[in-house]
Amino acid sequence: MASASDRSWLLWTAGIRHARSLSARRALVTVLVPMGLTIGTKVTSLLWKLASVAGQYTGLRT
Repeated sequence: MASASDRSWLLWTAGIRHARSLSARRALVTVLVPMGLTIGTKVTSLLWKLASVAGQYTGLRT
């Protein structure tokens, strides 16, 4: 079974291959939007955890 890094690599290479067949502008959108969504999700998750921990220390409820 493929590991998570193998799957992400396959998705990345498939995205790049698809992007090459598009115009430069659409290629950027094809590659950068999923990356931005992934990064945004991780940042939101970290901020949510930080708020939860801060709430525990200050007595606030989130």
